[in-house]
Amino acid sequence: MTRRTTKEDSKRWRVGAAPGALPVLGHALALRRTPLSFMTSLPAHGDLVRIKLGPATAYMVCAPDLVHQLLSRPSVFDKGGPIFDRARESMGNGLGTSLRSDHRRQRALMQPSFSPQRLADYAAVMQQEADRLTADWTDGQAFDVAELLTATTARITIRALLGAHLTDAELADLPGHLERFFHLSYRRLTTPLPALNHLPTPATRQFNESVTFIRALARTCIDRQRTRGGNTDSLLASLVGATTAEEGSFSDEELTDQIVTLFFAGVESSQTALNWTIYHLARHRAAHEALYRELDEVLAGHPVAYEHLPRLEHLDRCITESLRLTPPGWFFSRTVTEPAELAGHHLPAGTAMFWSPYLLHHLPDVFPDPRRYDPDRWLPERTSRQQSRALVPFGHGARKCIGDTFGITEATLVIATIASRWHLVPDPDAPPPRKGIGLTLNLRSFHVRAYRRKS
Repeated sequence: MTRRTTKEDSKRWRVGAAPGALPVLGHALALRRTPLSFMTSLPAHGDLVRIKLGPATAYMVCAPDLVHQLLSRPSVFDKGGPIFDRARESMGNGLGTSLRSDHRRQRALMQPSFSPQRLADYAAVMQQEADRLTADWTDGQAFDVAELLTATTARITIRALLGAHLTDAELADLPGHLERFFHLSYRRLTTPLPALNHLPTPATRQFNESVTFIRALARTCIDRQRTRGGNTDSLLASLVGATTAEEGSFSDEELTDQIVTLFFAGVESSQTALNWTIYHLARHRAAHEALYRELDEVLAGHPVAYEHLPRLEHLDRCITESLRLTPPGWFFSRTVTEPAELAGHHLPAGTAMFWSPYLLHHLPDVFPDPRRYDPDRWLPERTSRQQSRALVPFGHGARKCIGDTFGITEATLVIATIASRWHLVPDPDAPPPRKGIGLTLNLRSFHVRAYRRKS
């Protein structure tokens, strides 16, 4: 039964329309050329704002409380719409893209692999890879830290979650294909007429090549798990052997879809969060000097360990602020499954709904000076309930990211390991940072110089 919005609720909300829709194109051109500025302009026109994608009408949900209503009602607002409907065509029906009818079963089979008990085992792998990352650095060395962190997160995902069934050489091309997939997926999303995405253009061929590569690599992991065995505690081993009386087991196609999902979330999203946090810290002296003081006090000369993480409160605020300012997943969609109301407005079944963590995280009435990197805004005495509610980098409700704690733990261990030994500063002689906006908001390249910290 659909919950109805009360008259009192409906009086609170403003329903409006985004200006500037072009004939045929609608707002597709703005979403492609200036997506972040377009997105953050929408709250001025309402809490629920009509936009046009080509000839189709959709709605952007611009108020935190309305987003929570949207995400708390997955039976009414299911994981569909232009983003996820098209993602399923290439990524498959994995945990991140599946409809509610499949998601509950998939999550039940995967949840044990993300338990707190398993996280400690994963943390050991994270620490080993963080040590490996910095082992060969020399004082004053210049390098692209984003490129190195991307390789590190790929190895962590493969070792911790997939049982190390791929070699470094086989992994080498995965980040490039993920980057190309996310970039071209967003271009396909902002194509006003979906039929144009099926034309045999160079972009279509490149997109299909990347999808083929990613899915083939996933099948390689599954085949090797079956023929070679390996780490019986890995998520892949659990998935291959998963079966319950109530939930059944995964088919081969479903297994491939789940591994593809882990590639996207475990590599692309994790390295994005890491890259942006390193970027913000390197550019904000007060924040990284406070981090050094915290690490010196907590570690007391010892190497970073999983047990130290609860005491790294400033680092946790730095990561949280990075996720606020530059959330990896910045734009999502849903589909209305039955006639419903939101903000007192009637929505027919089949209506496409959009929501954006980036938009919510940059609301000036919620986050004063929203473009400023300020980790201390997350000090308990400064954080309001409204701010906590508006912070949704991992989503909310039943579809909240299953790997949120895994990702935060990974970022904390890797950054703490780097900062306990090295001081990273932007390289003034290198090209400027290369930022990418696709289905993720990413930092693709960031050149730094590393200077050994004095003990």
